[in-house]
Amino acid sequence: METNPRRSRPATTLSDEIKIVRMLIRQAEKLADGGKQLSEVLKVLETISRASANLAVLLRAERALEESRSSGDYVRAALEEIKAEMEKKGIDSILTSGLD
Repeated sequence: METNPRRSRPATTLSDEIKIVRMLIRQAEKLADGGKQLSEVLKVLETISRASANLAVLLRAERALEESRSSGDYVRAALEEIKAEMEKKGIDSILTSGLD
């Protein structure tokens, strides 16, 4: 798997995640309206709440990791990609020889 240091778009956005949580809450409300025991509905809502809190922690950690990258990291990664492409094509250049 190739790692790309450039900022990649997550599979879902924060807005998508919020929509999912809202949908789950509405489904829990339907369970309550449908005659499910209150204790069962509360367990579902508690699970949604814990998952949301865990997701928030992960999103903060992801943002902190992205912000910790310096512009030098991005330049170096770009140069390494260029070097790999040149090597694949059999091109040897003094410009990329010092990247190792």
